Amino acid sequence: MKIEAERTIPIRGPVEVKTNTNIKGVEDMEMKEFNKKALKVGYEYKVEYLGEKQENHGKIVLSGDVFFVDPAENNEIIDEWKNTKKLPKLVNLEILNAIMRRCIIKTMSISEDVQLPPPIAIPIAKEKEEGQ
Repeated sequence: MKIEAERTIPIRGPVEVKTNTNIKGVEDMEMKEFNKKALKVGYEYKVEYLGEKQENHGKIVLSGDVFFVDPAENNEIIDEWKNTKKLPKLVNLEILNAIMRRCIIKTMSISEDVQLPPPIAIPIAKEKEEGQ
């Protein structure tokens, strides 16, 4: 996995956190350890921090690969990717969820290291009000 993170200017005021996941490539591969065929899916997960005037406060970019094992459909999936640069809906959802699970956890830690807000809201404990 490749990690790029930077805070470009201090944050003063509200910040919009934008996330984006892109699939960069799909290729067939052999998982010799398991004696199975798989798809290697390259991705980029990006978190951008924009101020009120759309000034860039920083970013976190993670690039890597996830593997999808479904030998019955590998050729069909690769053909669709080559022709349309899209994956079948159910495969796409499964892969995007795997990417987001991996990347959200990592970006939570990285954002703290570079002094940027967390990419997702963290629950905050509050004192109970009387009558509740």
